[in-house]
Amino acid sequence: MRLRLLLPLLLLVCLTTSCVPGTGFGTFGTRGPTPAWSLKGVAAGDQMAVVDGTLIFLTRKEIRGVDVISGRDLWTIPFLPGLRYATRDNPWFSVARGAVILVEAPGSYERGIIRAIDPGTGRLLWSDGPATSVEVSQDAVFVHSCADGLSECTTTRREPRTGRAAWSEVPNPFGWTGFDDQRTLARPTGRYFVTDTTRKSSMLRDTRNGRRTAMAAVPEWNSWRSVGPAVVFIGKLYDDACQVELSSFDAEHARPRWKRTICFPLGTGDDYNPGFPHAPGGFIGDDTRIATLTPEGIPQILDLTTGNILWRSAESGTPLDSDGTSLLTRRAKDQGPLTMLDFPTGRALWTAPDPGLTAGDTRWRTFVNQDFTAIAGLHEGEPSVAVYDTGTGRPTGRYSGIFKGAGDGWIAVETKRFGYDLDFFFL
Repeated sequence: MRLRLLLPLLLLVCLTTSCVPGTGFGTFGTRGPTPAWSLKGVAAGDQMAVVDGTLIFLTRKEIRGVDVISGRDLWTIPFLPGLRYATRDNPWFSVARGAVILVEAPGSYERGIIRAIDPGTGRLLWSDGPATSVEVSQDAVFVHSCADGLSECTTTRREPRTGRAAWSEVPNPFGWTGFDDQRTLARPTGRYFVTDTTRKSSMLRDTRNGRRTAMAAVPEWNSWRSVGPAVVFIGKLYDDACQVELSSFDAEHARPRWKRTICFPLGTGDDYNPGFPHAPGGFIGDDTRIATLTPEGIPQILDLTTGNILWRSAESGTPLDSDGTSLLTRRAKDQGPLTMLDFPTGRALWTAPDPGLTAGDTRWRTFVNQDFTAIAGLHEGEPSVAVYDTGTGRPTGRYSGIFKGAGDGWIAVETKRFGYDLDFFFL
């Protein structure tokens, strides 16, 4: 919404620069509007965020900040020496409490360097590392460092903007620390995190002070999530179907809460962990409710607090994305009509015809917020992004190019007119 208030300023800027304001939305089958501005020769990564008027993104060699209204370069920070190119998982960044937390692994993939950056100026706020693992939440950065291999390990909670250490604890030397899924816009800080893991159990610690609270007897798990007073462990995939075992452990009272077997679609290639391979962190939903499937392929919502199924859809489909208010599904990931469901109730809000987009060899990308919904893929062999009004399902535009990011009132795509160009649009 804030970006929309800046549109009059955008028109003034464009009178004195070379940018061209959007001229309206194209219809499906045609090109979209003219971008508000473009960056020539920029190959952007898959992470993008707007923070206080600055668009933050990665390239193959650096992290950059540009003015979101004009596209003017504000600052550029090269990656550390030895990191010759960026991959999908290295480096990565997360935005927390007015700071951009950049994590790089210039040598071994397992040991990262943390740099906190001011989004407006690019000024270095603080740094730490090397770290074995890093978790960024809205008001904390958890840094787990080991002096030698997985022995003599310490976990420290730091304040995102100042780097001040709130506490530092030494876990048992025989274990390792795992963290929750990462997001470009950091999730709220959970009450507990998992550490001191062995083959038979895991220690739960309080994020507020680092103290041990309980030992959970959960021998095998792939990932976990902190939900209120409990931790939900996501178990290993079964061999014969999409089944995954979830188990909740009450950290306050040191006892199991519930256990349930549900279905996630199986990933391909390197996607060994349960979940939806195309979703950030493998989960679609909010902090307490996630989309899953029945064995028959019917979307359903699981309440992570109680372990109960809140509702099941009337039709089969694959969940694609959600903002916690609406849930976008498709008959199949690569084909079929789109359906938007009300996330709290499962009521169908609208259905749109097949957008004609397939994943192909590209990474599947979607975006949902209260204003617009975007789905990206290949259209007649070329990358394209289809955009809909979230409330009505009305098509509002199609953008030629690779989907790079979206947020409140904006979308960015990459084209190859002059090498690599980054096109930015206001919606």
